Amino acid sequence: MSSIISKIMDFFYFSHVKEKSEREIYVTDLAECMQKREFYKQSSIFPAVHGNIVHFAVQSLLLKYGFKIEVPIEYKLKNGYVLHGRVDALSPDNVPIEIKTTSNIKIEHVFQLMVYMFVLKSKSGELLYVSNNTVRSFLVDKDNIQSTDTGEVFKNTIVINDDVLNNYANMYLEKKLIAHLGQCKECWFKDRCKYAKL
Repeated sequence: MSSIISKIMDFFYFSHVKEKSEREIYVTDLAECMQKREFYKQSSIFPAVHGNIVHFAVQSLLLKYGFKIEVPIEYKLKNGYVLHGRVDALSPDNVPIEIKTTSNIKIEHVFQLMVYMFVLKSKSGELLYVSNNTVRSFLVDKDNIQSTDTGEVFKNTIVINDDVLNNYANMYLEKKLIAHLGQCKECWFKDRCKYAKL
């Protein structure tokens, strides 16, 4: 690996990988299919590097407009575990913003944002998609998801409450959190996965 690639990997990927304590679960652990994570470990695909570079650029801009960035959240689960996460950006009026680097809205992104909204007691949040030559935004509340560029409104089917978080946390701990949000259709590994629900 060249020295410049090594420096990029260190700054934008490895510096973000943190060891969890025994009683911690991350919001992304509950949003992501465990099988997909295993496939990533076996591949040479590192989507987080590109994502972290884009995050860094967008967060730097938002910081200039009074947004807080990388805001930590913590939520005590009934099973004694603590759910941790980091909101990409938080507006001055408490609206969480998640920055994504794909071109399409994904159910796991809505789930992640809804968890942050639940913990922060925010009435709405925003998903910001930055990819190639496009920037798209979706406003999310407990009932609807609205595209800011087309105005199109979709029904939000995600419900977040104590029971949902505890149920998913227990499934995660039992290593059974697989295809739980129906994200198989968009998965890069769907053709190889024995759990794929298409």
